[in-house]
Amino acid sequence: KFEKQIRDEFEGSDHLANFVSELREYTNNIAGKKSRIDRAFEDLVGRRIYGIADKARQQVSANMIGANVGSAMTSFIPLTQSAATTSKAAFVKGMLQTIANVGVDDQFIKKSDFLTRRIGSEKLVKTWWQKTQDAGYWLFKTIDNFTSQVVVRGKYLEGLEKGLNEQEAIKRADDWAARVMADRTVGSMPTLFNARSLNIFTQFQLEVNNQLSFIFKDIPRNYDKVGAASALAQVILYGYAFNNLYENVV
Repeated sequence: KFEKQIRDEFEGSDHLANFVSELREYTNNIAGKKSRIDRAFEDLVGRRIYGIADKARQQVSANMIGANVGSAMTSFIPLTQSAATTSKAAFVKGMLQTIANVGVDDQFIKKSDFLTRRIGSEKLVKTWWQKTQDAGYWLFKTIDNFTSQVVVRGKYLEGLEKGLNEQEAIKRADDWAARVMADRTVGSMPTLFNARSLNIFTQFQLEVNNQLSFIFKDIPRNYDKVGAASALAQVILYGYAFNNLYENVV
């Protein structure tokens, strides 16, 4: 009955035409099932060829990131966006707290769902090859952990400054950090990025897509015209400064 009413209401409309299809794809991704693109590719080339191609993709990705100083340093980029959209005092204080946390763990990571997803989990059992890869990822993970903590801590402290209670402040900080930094946890990425068959084109584009979305959608939606103009100008300024520093260092 309700389905008929819905169909009668929206018959002939193309509004959200792909919503059901995308919702099904999204729930399949969360359930750990292959994407529809991967299933089609596997049907086309066979499971064995698909498996070989996927292993090759994973290894190429690992080789391009592991022990790559230039790649690791790009993990500092979200700091430019965070500094542009966070109280400067809170941002600096968040950075100092992150540095201090290296020596004495203040348990802040456990308070944050975003940081727990990003930092607070490891495989219990690893092969010798996985341990070797981890060694190559050390610099990348170290910089990413530092950056993600600064982003969350800065926004959290800003929330407290504005009178939010601790729970509201941490929730707001987690949400903002997920917008500033591309969240690669299950269910957080656009469905297209879950298609392994397309990873040759998409595996290093999530952060690019996220940065453009942050600049052109999140900033305008969360600030008035003056605030948005100021934030965008700062993003450009800090990005320019970082690019020059990155070029000279690398």
